[in-house]
Amino acid sequence: MMSLGNKEVMAQNIKYYMKKYNIDRNKLCFDLNLKYMTVSDWINAKTYPRIDKIETLANYFKISKSDLVEKRKNDEAAFSKTLQSIIDTSTQLHEDRQQVVLDTAKKQLKEQNRKSNITNINEIKERSTSYVSNNTNITEYGDIDLYGGISAGT
Repeated sequence: MMSLGNKEVMAQNIKYYMKKYNIDRNKLCFDLNLKYMTVSDWINAKTYPRIDKIETLANYFKISKSDLVEKRKNDEAAFSKTLQSIIDTSTQLHEDRQQVVLDTAKKQLKEQNRKSNITNINEIKERSTSYVSNNTNITEYGDIDLYGGISAGT
């Protein structure tokens, strides 16, 4: 079933195929002799391409026209608004700047994974061993993974 005229679906599909084939707006515009603002309006769902431009895009990506105008069945193009905004912004960047975005995301993921391995202080207390030695209460906590700075002062 074709849903012609749905600018949002068209925008999502164009972005999906640009991402899939690692094509930025500048390259798409240059390769197909299109105006940057025209493509930008398609990608931002402001306007809908004419049928001849849909055919040009389909031929360029080596897909059928329906792949552009119909909602994708297993919608890989559906992302959170934040992720979609990251994609929209980063596809406009030059490749070296896209690499910076990727490197930053990888660093954030590594930090997030490190934080998820940190033991909560209450769990540490539950695993502690207390005993009395030479009239002194002693609590042993065992090995503790720490993240960030440590201060023994005030």
